[in-house]
Amino acid sequence: MDPNTHPDGNTSTKKSSFIRPLIFLMLGVALGAFSQTDQCRKFISQITSFVQPSITPSPSTLQPTNPPNSETQTTLVGVVRSSGLSADLQARLDFIGRYQITDLGPNSTYPFNSYFIKDDLPELYTNLGKCVFLQGTVNNTLESTLLLNPNETFFSVTNLTPLAYTQCSPYFDPVDPITPTLKSQIFTGTIQRTDRVAPDINYDYELILDEPFVDEFNASGLPLTQTRLTIMPRSNTIWQQIEETIGQKVRVIGTMEWGYAESRHFVIKELTSNQ
Repeated sequence: MDPNTHPDGNTSTKKSSFIRPLIFLMLGVALGAFSQTDQCRKFISQITSFVQPSITPSPSTLQPTNPPNSETQTTLVGVVRSSGLSADLQARLDFIGRYQITDLGPNSTYPFNSYFIKDDLPELYTNLGKCVFLQGTVNNTLESTLLLNPNETFFSVTNLTPLAYTQCSPYFDPVDPITPTLKSQIFTGTIQRTDRVAPDINYDYELILDEPFVDEFNASGLPLTQTRLTIMPRSNTIWQQIEETIGQKVRVIGTMEWGYAESRHFVIKELTSNQ
């Protein structure tokens, strides 16, 4: 037997131990040379981008390049009303005003239905229920803190100008002023203002009755004796007449109708002063 041959017929151990390291050395040199080429770098880059997920900046790290102004100059045409805000909500909002402007006319330059007026000016009290032109600033940053009507925000008045009633249209003028399905009723009494129970519930007037009235169709299902009625004008013309007879004796013709949360109110279709 050849001394360089293994008994099982394979190449000798000495020869094999020499050839294997040589093969690995040659492969290492070849791979080292390939790793320095542009093709290899491109290949590694493609593999890395495929394996690693892309990273997107967190929204919290993105800052607006031009943050909006907190106050915007604007003009409004509308009707001054009580705010309807509770004392608790006024305290939480740090809001001392008692009024809002509603029923905005076509000359409004800002797209909101109404505004809470931050100021408590004497001119607001004397023009309560009246049509006015306002100039001032609206604070956009307070809009989300109201947690009430998303279409309301704060307005700070710099100028107030009274307008004619015809410049505002807070009530719908019907073609037929009489509701045929409801019974007309007549009452006499004194008209006075009321504060709104909520910003968007437009109960702004009441009639102190000369004689008590028994409402047989109130929400309780039982006859209810009332000494005062919540009243609403049927038209803008009646609204003006109500405003001109605040604190006066009047005779009114209209109908008892359902309102907010099954409440009842009297809709005035005709009004005559008894003064």
